[in-house]
Amino acid sequence: MALLFNLPISVIFSSPQFLYLLILLPILVLIYFGSMSYKRRRAINFPNFEALQRTGLTEMQSKNIFYLYVFLISTLLIILTVSGMSISLTADTSKFSYVIAIDNSESMRATDLIPNRLEMSKLAAKDFIGELPLGVKVGIISFSGEVEIRSELDSSKLVAYNAIDQIDFSQISGTNLNDAVIAGNEILKKEKMKSMIILSDGQINIGNISDTIDYAKEKKIIINTIALGTSSGGDTSLGFISKTDIDVLKAIAFNTGGKFFSITDSKEKEIPFREILSNTQGEIKLATSTPLLICTLILLVLFWISYNFRFRNFP
Repeated sequence: MALLFNLPISVIFSSPQFLYLLILLPILVLIYFGSMSYKRRRAINFPNFEALQRTGLTEMQSKNIFYLYVFLISTLLIILTVSGMSISLTADTSKFSYVIAIDNSESMRATDLIPNRLEMSKLAAKDFIGELPLGVKVGIISFSGEVEIRSELDSSKLVAYNAIDQIDFSQISGTNLNDAVIAGNEILKKEKMKSMIILSDGQINIGNISDTIDYAKEKKIIINTIALGTSSGGDTSLGFISKTDIDVLKAIAFNTGGKFFSITDSKEKEIPFREILSNTQGEIKLATSTPLLICTLILLVLFWISYNFRFRNFP
């Protein structure tokens, strides 16, 4: 692993043996120029060279140079992809991996937060993800009477955002926080430092909170809680008023070493998420296989289009 241009960035190859294929690049260049030299000699010997010029065939060399560049770049990208190229850099990161658990039970329909508690919790979850340093892994789950894993641990913020957008009100009644914490631990079980962010109104009606706290402490999961809603409650449009139980969420955070926050006003949803994050300098590894493969496919499509329409004249 070597530094790149004296910056704390290095390029790593998981399968460096494939880099020997780079020898193909100069071979392809030699084949190209050898072929062009042969075609040039044939063109000079053509009895009616002026007619050849009028057809525009003598201009094909410059076009073929373009095809050569595209083909060489595509070949290079394919070689780098199969070599398992990745970039490693030192940057601010977090010691923890996180699972965000969003309560999507019926009580989250309450409109004391506009448009409702669930939508506000989704916005708060996205705000937290936006604060995460580069390379931090996060998973998403939703919970009501049942728990649903929306995304496994991933360092891509886009994956987490998309998973959050898919969360809607559950058709299963109840709020089972205990199973949510168990599911969170399953996602985090291979991580050294584990933390959960729970967004709920605290209306927990399945399981025992003491058991949940004991389980989290046993598995060394730090749970941070965010209460959504007001103590006076909000209309759920289902025939009942839902009030927020902050005591339950405070107890979970306090007893597991986490922090407690609350959102009681739709206009004041800012949460000091930096208090949750534990930043440190660390090495971050960014895989490049997918973007390299996408670039290769784009170049090959451009090559196919330009090559097949090389004799067409467009206005």
